[in-house]
Amino acid sequence: MIIHYIAGLPRSGSSLLSALLNQNPSVYASPTSTLLPLMRTAKQTHEESYYTTATGQRDSCAILSGIRDSLYYDHRRKVVFDKNRAWPIPFNLGMVEAVTGHRPKVICMVRPIAEILASWLTILKLNGNRSKIDEERATRGFPPTDEGLCKFLMSDNGNIKQAWVALKQAYESDYRDCLLFIDYNDLMADPQTQMNRLYDFVGMKRFRHDFGNIEQVVKEDEIAAYGVPGIHKVRPKLEKTSFDAKSMLGEKLWQTYQGGEFWTGRPDAPQLPQLLDLQVQAGLNGDFETGWLLAQLAAPDDCRAMFNKGWYLLRQGHLQEGMALLEEGRRESFYGSGAPSLMPLYDGRKLNGETVLFNLECGQGDQICHARFARDIADRGGKVVMVGNPGLAPILSQIPGVVAYVQSGAAGCVYHQYWVPAMSAARILGHEYDDLDGSAYLPCPPVKYHDGVLRVGIRWAGDPNMMHDEYRRFDPQPLFDLSGVELVSLQRDWDGAVPSHVRQPSLATWERTARVIAGLDLVVTSCTAVAHLSAAMGKPTWIIVPVLSYYLWALPQDTTPWYSAVRLFRQTAYKDWSACFSLLRQEFETWKENMQLSP
Repeated sequence: MIIHYIAGLPRSGSSLLSALLNQNPSVYASPTSTLLPLMRTAKQTHEESYYTTATGQRDSCAILSGIRDSLYYDHRRKVVFDKNRAWPIPFNLGMVEAVTGHRPKVICMVRPIAEILASWLTILKLNGNRSKIDEERATRGFPPTDEGLCKFLMSDNGNIKQAWVALKQAYESDYRDCLLFIDYNDLMADPQTQMNRLYDFVGMKRFRHDFGNIEQVVKEDEIAAYGVPGIHKVRPKLEKTSFDAKSMLGEKLWQTYQGGEFWTGRPDAPQLPQLLDLQVQAGLNGDFETGWLLAQLAAPDDCRAMFNKGWYLLRQGHLQEGMALLEEGRRESFYGSGAPSLMPLYDGRKLNGETVLFNLECGQGDQICHARFARDIADRGGKVVMVGNPGLAPILSQIPGVVAYVQSGAAGCVYHQYWVPAMSAARILGHEYDDLDGSAYLPCPPVKYHDGVLRVGIRWAGDPNMMHDEYRRFDPQPLFDLSGVELVSLQRDWDGAVPSHVRQPSLATWERTARVIAGLDLVVTSCTAVAHLSAAMGKPTWIIVPVLSYYLWALPQDTTPWYSAVRLFRQTAYKDWSACFSLLRQEFETWKENMQLSP
């Protein structure tokens, strides 16, 4: 059996394409499939579970291959087209390539964004705006207007934006040759030519389709997906109906959502910069005075602008006000994570032994940093059950007040009376900057060497999939050039060369990483989870941060109330790290002299 893949933008004809492909007796085209989430879950469980022994890539591929073959074991057709909008994400394509040994082939159905939005508005109105899309829009605080719905669909949590980002990531990666884009309008205008393109792309014999007699053999579960009856209905005859997206959206929305069709290779028409764009650019350039002025002009219902305004309030020393506005980022899922519990939110009150589910959020660095607040909840009389990444369990479960640690998928099975989203804990607990306890809260067993050698851990890159990773990325050579000490790499998942004089210990688990850090005299790192682990252990930690820093480092100084052990080295000009590393080298020489003079 050969498996290819169908993805693309919503309302762009993927259901129609599947119906056409199923006319071919050699082809089975699936509805939206569970194959990808099953493979992703199995891969994560197999490779990251704290309770299993890690095995090799070959074993992982065998497991994933078995899942794929089992899902389609009863299909007798030679070729399967599996449908899921997330297939184009480069990580997923790499997983498929590792399993099969071949470059995947993905058919991507696309359409101009404004037309997709108009189509969504039409079908949702026909359904009386009673869909799961409308429910989620309301939950995330977008108004019940055409503009509000468009903003939601194009937000980071909206299904159009998510699918668009997946396609764009693949288009800009080494997997571009694995994608075939078919525009809905081209399929409607000349369907056989587009189907011929598809067959040529996947290496199949061409098939003559009957476009006047289309039967939807395989049906989607529309109610489970969106709660919109008829959303995937395919007409029996291929014909384009009268459709004026511009009049449906109105002039303003039509103009707002022009462009974005990267698959055509044509540049977007130039547009006037928006207020939010100007605000971000001012921050990147270090012009924080202008950035603050623009932040004060932002509309209160613009959650991104309010989030950015929160950063400026943090910079001015207002922790409570700033973090309250950071909460606006939850509306579009670029801050924090989803709620794991239906129990009441903890509000900071005194407790009498009640159990509080403490939900760690976002990246592993965020989880390490905010785990500290478990101590505060315990001090107020609560029992803390911590929920987070399973690999962090051996480390974070040692924080005083934590009575149990469970991984995120099991949170709903734990009895509790309250729950807390960790990235909101400082606000809920009523802390201002002066209330933060920057002392170590993770154990750091003393490790003594008797050779008189200074040991410095270095890390120069974080997760490339993290939002805005490009701003914190720098050439690691200045760290490799630190002399007069034994350099120890704290870097994982690095494809580039590491000089031979840099020792590379095993960092397979967070426990091992912590043991390596415990034997160091200093850690010098970019803004990564290792920085948080080192600082939380009380190890002297120098963090290299970009001009527009993460919100934890918003205060304009070289120390931070979050960690007593941290010294911040700030970039002074966007994309230029020279001044930052010049200062770091000077301070490093001074540090070495002081360490050598110490008894």
